[in-house]
Amino acid sequence: MNRQAFTLIELLAVIVILAIIALIAVPIVINIINDSKKESLQRSIDLYIDTIQKRITQENLKIKYNPDSCEIQEDGNLICYEDGVELLTADGTSLLKIDIKGTKPKSGRLVLSNGKIIASNNINISHLTYEYDIDGNIIQIPSNPGLYDSNYKLVATWDELVNNYDVNIERDWDDSSSEDDDLWIYNVDNPESKTWTHIQNSNEKLRKGKILVLPSNITKIGTLAFYRATLLEKIIIPDSVISIKSSAFFRCSNLKSIIIPNTIVDIELATFGYCENLTSIIIPDSVTSIGFSAFWGCSNLKKVTFEHKKGWYLGYSKIDVTDPSKNAANLIDPNKDYRIKRPYGLYDDNDNLLLYWDNLVQNYGLQVTDGELKQGLKNILQNNENLSNATKLLISPKVNTIGEYAFYECTSLKNIILPNSVTSIGTLAFSRSGITNITIPNSVTNISFSSFNNSSSLKNIMFEKNSKLTTIDIDMLSGTNITSITIPANVTDIMSGEYSGDKLMTIKFEKGSKLTEIVPNMFANNTYITSIEIPENVDYIESYAFEGCDNLTSVIFKNQKGWIVDGEPINVENSNLNATRLKETYLDSEWERNE
Repeated sequence: MNRQAFTLIELLAVIVILAIIALIAVPIVINIINDSKKESLQRSIDLYIDTIQKRITQENLKIKYNPDSCEIQEDGNLICYEDGVELLTADGTSLLKIDIKGTKPKSGRLVLSNGKIIASNNINISHLTYEYDIDGNIIQIPSNPGLYDSNYKLVATWDELVNNYDVNIERDWDDSSSEDDDLWIYNVDNPESKTWTHIQNSNEKLRKGKILVLPSNITKIGTLAFYRATLLEKIIIPDSVISIKSSAFFRCSNLKSIIIPNTIVDIELATFGYCENLTSIIIPDSVTSIGFSAFWGCSNLKKVTFEHKKGWYLGYSKIDVTDPSKNAANLIDPNKDYRIKRPYGLYDDNDNLLLYWDNLVQNYGLQVTDGELKQGLKNILQNNENLSNATKLLISPKVNTIGEYAFYECTSLKNIILPNSVTSIGTLAFSRSGITNITIPNSVTNISFSSFNNSSSLKNIMFEKNSKLTTIDIDMLSGTNITSITIPANVTDIMSGEYSGDKLMTIKFEKGSKLTEIVPNMFANNTYITSIEIPENVDYIESYAFEGCDNLTSVIFKNQKGWIVDGEPINVENSNLNATRLKETYLDSEWERNE
């Protein structure tokens, strides 16, 4: 008799065999896919960089950037995130945009400097995050905070480390209202605080951990926080960290990789002392000083790359930091105890120091009273021939207020760098000055309505992340050449009056904007604005908010659900139609969102 079907035993046997094959094959296939993604990303970035650099060289291109995706650094370098890089022909008439081929990164940054492009860290593709290291290699890193083994397998989440293993997190003692935390894993002023070394070494599970990813609510890493943390090979520090205290990583002898975020200003005393397995490190553009013996004893350190390559000094002598190998040799030499820094003071176009800040105050009469920088620099620059070519000022952190008229008509100054100590910018402080771009520190809480009036050379204003500004007056940009502004997330009150500028066309809001309401006349009579974003948390737009915005053609709602006008639901997906409705059709109506 012919058999027409399989027996149950035969079917079970086939299922078992297929399951075994799947168990073996699936991980292999996944690894092949992940390797393919990484290789595709590497090829994409290499092609992107190579293509742009060839275009810059061969076609004499200028760089144009998306202000929402890029930052201009104090030395004029341009850092672009996502796909904010565009190129403009020398005559300014033809726009060329180069897209990444293959798998396109969703985020990350490219640093453009003097026609050269350097791919930097934290490039993200899909749900995987990668480091783009100093040698151009891509390495996958975990994105969720916690402790991982050398194969990136989770050992303990961050919450577990804090709640179950006594990792010590304390509030900022200098700011009890802060919602962020300081990482005082070992606090020298608290004898009961356990060291990280004690916590990790005393637990068999945690001893498997080699990679530590810190959470984004950490703002400071305390003195001796990771002292003798010899089991850790890599530490991922988030951009929220603004301060790393002295000896924080002292004698982390197995530490092989650490990325200093672009929010750190000072690398303090012995921060990385005797990290004997550290082979390379990047000094981000934000760093202005490297403390005494910061890398002393790092015997295998071969490359130290400075993103900002100009204006560094060893004592009173200018020092070249363009050679990564020489930088490493200098920083680890036990016979050279010194402090590299960019001194505060006046510089020329070539970043040559002309005058120290203290000399400017003590011998040239620049007035600083109770931390307030007074008017008077204009006369100093005009009356001293040796300062006639001064174009840049690096302000001392002793200053906390930029007073009225402080830089009024200082037309020769193109670049003024404000320290994180500044909290207030006064009336007409930069009016009629020659500055071309400026970064507002996140410490600033108040900017006068006329601070930048008639500074016709000013083309870009950037606000540091986590800005403390809650109120902003767009009138401060009257008479500037600024075409776009991104409002900081903490701003809840915007004033504009009858804005008299003739360039501002685009208004955007930082992700996480806390603005909830657009009040009457908030943007009224801003005749030059062409586009604006309505932040996600806005749920009320009062009547006449956009009256007189004659050239407004695009209004993009970040949250398009539940909008009602005159009691009727309204679709806000069409940005052009939104603009017409807000400035004309429903000008006198109130818009409300009710999800």
